[in-house]
Amino acid sequence: MTISVMGGAIMRGKKRSSVHIITISVLVCLFAISCTVYAAPPAPQKGGSGTSTVSSSAGSNTPAPASITITNPPGGGKVAIWRTGGSYEIQWRCNGTRSNLVDVSLWKDGKQYAVIAKGVAMGQTLYTVPPDTAVGGYELRVTSESDAGVEAKQPISIASPTPGVTGATPKGK
Repeated sequence: MTISVMGGAIMRGKKRSSVHIITISVLVCLFAISCTVYAAPPAPQKGGSGTSTVSSSAGSNTPAPASITITNPPGGGKVAIWRTGGSYEIQWRCNGTRSNLVDVSLWKDGKQYAVIAKGVAMGQTLYTVPPDTAVGGYELRVTSESDAGVEAKQPISIASPTPGVTGATPKGK
């Protein structure tokens, strides 16, 4: 690194290949001070299956992205079990959405199976699973009405009303 003073200006210099050069100039009491900052180029990101890289140049005044979190039934990698004929409370929290109005629905195999509630702002609703609902895997979705791309998903398993009861007639009767 070299430092030289020429006509009241302080100059720093360093030669490197493939670096980004940023020059900052400040005027202080009729003397110009110039400083050149050398920064290494960004490290390459390795990608693979299930890996994504997010890049942001947003400042500290940029609001956080909008989100919805389902708080009941609890998630954490567990699948909630609902039984046909049972009533279940669904709760959620909205953060950063333009409004707190949401639609709550139940999905099966990528298709909407039931609309549980539309335009709800209270952060909770009650759902009674109809007795004729087929047992199996479903997905609970809470979707923002104002930000359609903002939604929370929670796996749900619907089972028969009593464990082990399938509704089939026992053999021999």
